[in-house]
Amino acid sequence: MACCLPAGLGAQLGLHPPEVDWRRLRTDEGNILYPAGYEARAQRIANLMAVIRDEHAGGVGEKHYRFDLVLQTPNLTVNGYVGLAPFRSEFFLTPPQQPNLLSMTDWADLLTVHEFRHVQQVSNQRRGWTKIGSWLFGQLAWAGMGSLAIPNWYMEGDAVVAETALTPSGRGRTPAFSATLRSILDEGRYYNYSRSRNNSLRRLIPDHYRYGYNTINYARERFGEEVWRGVFQRASAYRGIVYPFTRQLRKATGLGTRKMYRAAIDDLAARQDTFLNDRAPAVAGEPIGADPRAVTDYHYPLLGPDGVLLALRSGYRDVPTLVAIDPDGGPDRKITPVGIQREPYVDARGELATWMETRNHPRYTNQTYSDLIVYNLRTGEKRKLTTRGKLFSPSADPAGERIVAVERDIPADVSRLVVLDVNSGAVLTTIDPVGQDVALPKFSPDGGTVYYYDRGPTGTAIVSYALATNERAVLLAATYEPLGNLHVSAGGKLIYSSGRDGIDNAYQLDPATGEVGRLTDVRIGAEFPIVAADGGLYYTEATPRGKRLRRLSSVIILPSRPAAGNPYERPAAWVGSVQNLLGDVPQETYPSEDVHDNLSGLRLHSWSFAGNNVAPGVSLVASNALNTLQASATALYNRNEERFIYGIAASYGGLYPVLTARAQFANRAYDRVAFDESGLVALRQRLDQLSLGLTAAVPLSWVAGEFSYAVVPSVGYDRIAIGEAGAGAGLPANFSAARGRLGLQAIRRRARSQVHSRLGATANLAYSTTIGRRMLGDYLNLDTRLWLPGLFKTHGTRVDFAYRSRELLDPYQFIDNFQEVRGYSNRFTDRSFRMSFNYELPLLYPDFGLLGIWYLRRVRLNTFYDRGFFTLVSDDRFELSSVGAELFFDQVWLNTASGSFGIQVARILDDVSGESGGFKFGIVVGQRF
Repeated sequence: MACCLPAGLGAQLGLHPPEVDWRRLRTDEGNILYPAGYEARAQRIANLMAVIRDEHAGGVGEKHYRFDLVLQTPNLTVNGYVGLAPFRSEFFLTPPQQPNLLSMTDWADLLTVHEFRHVQQVSNQRRGWTKIGSWLFGQLAWAGMGSLAIPNWYMEGDAVVAETALTPSGRGRTPAFSATLRSILDEGRYYNYSRSRNNSLRRLIPDHYRYGYNTINYARERFGEEVWRGVFQRASAYRGIVYPFTRQLRKATGLGTRKMYRAAIDDLAARQDTFLNDRAPAVAGEPIGADPRAVTDYHYPLLGPDGVLLALRSGYRDVPTLVAIDPDGGPDRKITPVGIQREPYVDARGELATWMETRNHPRYTNQTYSDLIVYNLRTGEKRKLTTRGKLFSPSADPAGERIVAVERDIPADVSRLVVLDVNSGAVLTTIDPVGQDVALPKFSPDGGTVYYYDRGPTGTAIVSYALATNERAVLLAATYEPLGNLHVSAGGKLIYSSGRDGIDNAYQLDPATGEVGRLTDVRIGAEFPIVAADGGLYYTEATPRGKRLRRLSSVIILPSRPAAGNPYERPAAWVGSVQNLLGDVPQETYPSEDVHDNLSGLRLHSWSFAGNNVAPGVSLVASNALNTLQASATALYNRNEERFIYGIAASYGGLYPVLTARAQFANRAYDRVAFDESGLVALRQRLDQLSLGLTAAVPLSWVAGEFSYAVVPSVGYDRIAIGEAGAGAGLPANFSAARGRLGLQAIRRRARSQVHSRLGATANLAYSTTIGRRMLGDYLNLDTRLWLPGLFKTHGTRVDFAYRSRELLDPYQFIDNFQEVRGYSNRFTDRSFRMSFNYELPLLYPDFGLLGIWYLRRVRLNTFYDRGFFTLVSDDRFELSSVGAELFFDQVWLNTASGSFGIQVARILDDVSGESGGFKFGIVVGQRF
């Protein structure tokens, strides 16, 4: 879940499938746009927002600005966000499968409480200098100044407090949410504020949601529940231009951000020590398998053929992979990579491993799918069982003939179970839920019963369904206790995790008797528990280096503990605002209307700086809620030509191609060559140019397996009118030009610490030419890049090819942005070619910050060898080559803006006119982070 991001500016237009019939509720809080059939859900969300606004605005303020909320049903992403430019929000309504992943609350209700808290925050940020900035530059300034004034840990921590206080669940009550943070404190580790604020590419540092919730609650307990309101409002107004949040926090509490963070962490560590000391001594499982030095997570321990222990491994140096674990501690054996998923999942039974992978419609990328993958652990055969499905958490039966999975029924707004044939993917049986959603189904040992989680308005239950008789039985009554995973042992017992007593432990449920027994007693949390045929119990537990595998040699039923909160929860911090909003939602009916076309709702939202380093300027931008229409007006200054450019443009994405119409007036000043009495001379051509253009582009992008792909063809037509100065250049008063462009990409995903993808390719081809009886000018540019592995996991090799062709004698020259061989100046040439060999590796991970202004995450080195040539009108060929290195610094400015800059040193190897051998130094800005 995210907030306070620019939502629409520059985003790809028209991502929604055109067959979606959009409707709208108009409320005092804003417009809710939803697909037909989801009115009941939209009405509930509208009523919840009204209650929160009326009764729970005290923590941030009563100011409210109307916004647009889009309820996404085709998109299966587990997320939601609030953004500015324009002020809008999106809820992705398909719930996660792991019940305790994002709390036990109904998913749409949780999104409403959490994201509407962000709406309240953003509305109340518009004060003082932030408000003045929004007057001057629109919502981009509102977003930017708000992000600089208010730390992200406050925004997300406060929203998690809201979801925990106002619902029966919430992440604050879920031990798994805080497990990594608690594991770090349990080992006596303390990351300073700067590192926690900006995170790391090497160290496992809990994110701003986790420590933000803890810090906010600590201050509420010590200084009162309303302590943050004044701090937030005055900091948003920039009362104290430098470090406004820290200044206001210190005025209110005597503690700045660093001291408040450390006091909250120290207090949590002491609470945890007391909590653990009051319990019986923990019984820790023995570590099993390898112990990687890098941050590595193991999820879903499983038993494959011949009792081999399997797990889904991922980490800072590893992409998700199914591996076999060496019980003697040797290195893991890779079995197969697992493709891109909406959430981690894999299951194995007998010879079959199953999981789901994400796919999407290439053009309408908000139409996403989740298809089932079947992998034979003995033969290595991998099959995609379904196409364009909406299926999750597949699990095979003991005979390997059927698969049970969760299917999202989009029109009905529910999740149900389906049993499929393992060979054809045909649906054999459909099982409707008792509540709203189902999760994590598993077959019984005889294959006759399916066990699963069923989530409804009173919590989540464990339910059995007999396939032969269609009889359903509730084995564990609905509860809001944090439940996780579900496994069926060879003996028919149900194994799952629960945080009912404040720590996730493994539990066993006997379907025949209903008896529940606790199997583990750990310090941090036992997740993904399974019981092997030999009676051993496997699980994972959070550590400061990731989730690691543990094993208990035998299953023993331990004495039960009373239900209790976890030390991270801190209910005393929000006792004054606690309320179960979901138990009594008002039933007011808001009027609903059709959204007749995708052009509706166009709003001007930003007027700000635009362009780039070569052509800086200002722009005005408007867009609509469904992001199908965007309009802009710009004024730029081209520093190369030392002239101004003015333009207006409108793009529409409601059709299969994205159409863009524009008008542009430019003062041009470009170099060309011509013949006169003395021969070939260089000229500086100055003229006025008015162009009207239309472009059609088909942006296609999709994911499959481990790769993301893109194909983006576009064609354009321009009608160009030239001022009187054009006659001296041999140009007609009016002429036409055509443009074509093709972008291609196939990139394998990379792990967090890898400098770039270890396999992939990109290519961009652009061609522009004038149209008519006389050729006035043309331009061809090809830029390709090949990504390859390096010697080690975090290293990478890159090979670049670039080619540019034009004729200097042409009277009209198109804009050129070719990059020359490094170390040489960009030259006015006919044809240029460059080939580059690069080897990149990380050097250091300092994780060092300076006064909240600058934070250095990583230093990396790129060594290169460039070779190329260029030709002039005479067709003389000039060779160019250089060798050198670039030292890049991956950094965060003002705790907010991530980016990189580099220092380049190039040794020129070939002498050309005006440049001879030697070292050339330069600064590279804006390289990929």
